[in-house]
Amino acid sequence: MLWWLLVFSTLGLGAWGVSTMVSRKQWGADAVSCSAQLALPVGFLITHHVPGLECHNQTSCSQRLRELQGHHVRNGWCDIAYNFLVGDDGGVYEGVGWNVQGVHTQGYNNISLGLAFFGTSKGHSPSPAALSAMEGLISSAVRKGHLSPVYVQPLFVKGESCLSPQQNASVKEACPLIVQRSAWDAREAHCSKMNQPAQYVIIIHTMGRTCNKSDECRVLVQDIQSFFMDRSDSCDIGYNFLVGQDGIIYEGVGWSVQGSHTPGYNDIALGLAFMGTFSGVPTIVSRKEWGARSLTCRAELTRPVAYVITDQITGMECEEQNACSQKLRGLQSRSVYTKGWCDVAYNFLVGNDGRVYEGVGWNIQGMHTQGYNNISLGLAFFGNNLGSSPSPTALSAAEDLIFYAIKKGHLSPRYIQPLLLKAESCLVPHQPLMPRKACPNIITRSAWEARQTHCPTMSLPAKYVVIIHTAGATCNVSMDCRIRVRDIQSYHMDTQNFCDIGYHFLVGQDGGVYEGVGWHTQGSHTYGYNDIGLGIAFIGNFVEKPPNAAALEAAQNLIQCSVVKGHLVPNYLLVGHSDVTNILSPGRALYNIIKTWPHFRQ
Repeated sequence: MLWWLLVFSTLGLGAWGVSTMVSRKQWGADAVSCSAQLALPVGFLITHHVPGLECHNQTSCSQRLRELQGHHVRNGWCDIAYNFLVGDDGGVYEGVGWNVQGVHTQGYNNISLGLAFFGTSKGHSPSPAALSAMEGLISSAVRKGHLSPVYVQPLFVKGESCLSPQQNASVKEACPLIVQRSAWDAREAHCSKMNQPAQYVIIIHTMGRTCNKSDECRVLVQDIQSFFMDRSDSCDIGYNFLVGQDGIIYEGVGWSVQGSHTPGYNDIALGLAFMGTFSGVPTIVSRKEWGARSLTCRAELTRPVAYVITDQITGMECEEQNACSQKLRGLQSRSVYTKGWCDVAYNFLVGNDGRVYEGVGWNIQGMHTQGYNNISLGLAFFGNNLGSSPSPTALSAAEDLIFYAIKKGHLSPRYIQPLLLKAESCLVPHQPLMPRKACPNIITRSAWEARQTHCPTMSLPAKYVVIIHTAGATCNVSMDCRIRVRDIQSYHMDTQNFCDIGYHFLVGQDGGVYEGVGWHTQGSHTYGYNDIGLGIAFIGNFVEKPPNAAALEAAQNLIQCSVVKGHLVPNYLLVGHSDVTNILSPGRALYNIIKTWPHFRQ
């Protein structure tokens, strides 16, 4: 499941405006019948995403909105649920507008603007045009006084279901799975009977530790029962039911027996207790607790910082503190001995177990994002399975950490998070957008007389782009480049024992793109990345002098073409060959250029 985090700056956007505002009349809306007014400026911004409404131009997007409005009205609402909607075509479509309350988020409708993305293809993030339009809309709302300059945007908006219009809830007939007392080895007890049916439900937290897995939760429920019976002189565990972070309900005293949770209510109310502490203060595992080496970093942060940079580290699966601590010790060793850094790169790391682990802390600069380290807090998720989003407890812990940072003065209340939470690579820095261009002319294998081969199939869409140089001679005319590509194939197959030429594509100084093994076949360019990364090789050696403009433009067009054709995920990461293996490629001169390209990640 995708998790989308959309936090847009209210600063530095003075030049932004709403480029295309499509009025209700223009998209053919029925007359608005909502009357509840918003008191402007509002203090909250709620951003949604409506799936299943794919469209890419104003005509089709308008048709989709008419369908959505009809759907919402049939649900019993007075109009479409949102104040404004942003189409994948980059147009901003008027919903109920600035002055009328939407019907998008219970509890927030009268104090927030509800904005929604729509029109994206299934499984895709909003287009660059849509993201840009959303930024312009928010900036315009602040500038015109509709939205407070210090607005709050609740974090961690779910993707996939993407906050599709909130339906009238149907009553669930089946009860949830309840772990019986016998299953968690409850002690026998005899307590007073409950007056049924209960008249109240009281929501409680147990305080203390939480639990994320069934075995942990059963032990925790046992410990809570022992505390109540042995130290509080209660006849049994104090709650009717308990809820763990594993999503399971554990029977306390159950439906028919009085709890010991709230004087005056025990006989008439069900006490439901969430196991853990939920005061908004995150549980932080100190460096000493996870076994970190001594901190040797010296560069200090000037607080409060204005930015939050959020990242996700893959390949560190863990679900409990001991395992996560071990993973962090390994990460610290790689950071120091392989990368040459003074410590782990982040100020804090959030484990999939829902705990926050201290990195270099509040006062020291991290090494997570070039250009931001001295003005930002770097947070990283880790521990989730490859291809999975962070757990709900991890997301909640990160949210608590951010608000705690603001409360304690570590982070500006008007902080900027220049990120977009996407699938897997998760919160890739929001880079300058490249315009979409037509795919470049690709010289096919048959045109350069490639040898026939049979290699493993690529896992598409690819997630990485690896920029390489071939070393050796370059080429400036097509005929020379074709010869160079044939020579490289022969070298790779006859000397290196590769099944084919090692690169997916090669780029010559003639501005031509030469098909290597192509999109659908694994390369042999970078161990660990051959089946998930497109290897694009510039023909020549670029240690001292970079490729010419024609070659650079051809490579950029090829990358964009790969995204458009669906062979490369929109949130791909771009790396230099030397970033992922110990090698001089792609050469310092070329590397200095690709560092400025969108999606670059060192």
